Amino acid sequence: MYTRTHTWLPGLLAGLGVAASVHGQGASGLDGAISIKSQEAVVDVPIQKVSYQVKWMAKPIAIDGDKADWTASGAKPIRLAGDKHATWFTGAYGGEKDFAADVWLGRDFDNFYIGVEMTDDRLPAPNRVEVAFTDANVPLIVGWQDVGMRIKPDDLLAAFVVNPDASVGIHMLHLQQRMDFKGVQDSYGSEDERRAILEQHGPRSAESYKIFARSSAQVGADGKSTTFVEIALPWKSLLPHDSVKGAPLKMNIGVYDRDGEDLHQSKGAMAWLPGLVGTYSGAHFPTLTFEPPQGRSGVDAFAQVDAFHYLNRDIKASVSLLNPGAAAKGKLQLLAAPGKEAPLAEVAVDIPSGVSAASVAVHSEAVKKNRV
Repeated sequence: MYTRTHTWLPGLLAGLGVAASVHGQGASGLDGAISIKSQEAVVDVPIQKVSYQVKWMAKPIAIDGDKADWTASGAKPIRLAGDKHATWFTGAYGGEKDFAADVWLGRDFDNFYIGVEMTDDRLPAPNRVEVAFTDANVPLIVGWQDVGMRIKPDDLLAAFVVNPDASVGIHMLHLQQRMDFKGVQDSYGSEDERRAILEQHGPRSAESYKIFARSSAQVGADGKSTTFVEIALPWKSLLPHDSVKGAPLKMNIGVYDRDGEDLHQSKGAMAWLPGLVGTYSGAHFPTLTFEPPQGRSGVDAFAQVDAFHYLNRDIKASVSLLNPGAAAKGKLQLLAAPGKEAPLAEVAVDIPSGVSAASVAVHSEAVKKNRV
């Protein structure tokens, strides 16, 4: 038997919201089709029960700006085109021939993959993609909230910006609060990476956040363009979601278009559903479900702890295990980084067929100055 541990990142478990529904009064709360006008207008925007199954990727997507992996995977794209996905801020949306996008989603136990192909009829080519994730049971927030309080502590909101050299910058519009800023260096490994998180000056290289992204573009003589962006988000950026358990998750995605310059500029956005553009409302996001993994052998594991800093108490790692074969026995070990010394703690575990849970712990004062 062998065990693959795909993710290890400390995190603070946040309370999960309660499912909510709303009886909206039509779409009067919207500016266009996808931008919620104001906090007070949120309750007037109906919640659409949209669900999408994310395809299991038997082979990892190569983040190289090439769409070939997505085509070979058989994943079906989500089409963002037409008035039902558009809000235009200046000028007017010219329909699918003006601006449209296809979105592919996939996952394995290491990463959540996103592919976005944007077609535009005029320069400059579109260069901004926004994505957001929240808990599947996030409640509808009614009424006015203080700045930032509509975004839950474990929500991730990021903007990806395509640079002229095809690299992709990233601006973390909302970093999970579990990413305790004093502990980011422990999680990401270097002072440069810690500063990239702390300063929040974007767009930066996506790799600064251990997120990998790349793009490619084709521009015709007539100014029409096709831009493809692909992104790999490690599951450690989406805690407390557990990739082995594969519970539902809410997500939304938006893409932005700008045509022309100065007084003649036309500018707008396309999104899957309301809640991302304009006033933020995670309750309005589509719900993702996950195709079960296929063709696995051995045991897959996903582990996390509930905090960054421990003082005179147990450091407990909660571990989810997926065993597609017959029941087995094994060991869980808690190691001091970089994992080359004897285990700090070790327990024997029974591993039944299917999904199971286990834990291993060590007292914080036994760790000394090591990082787990």
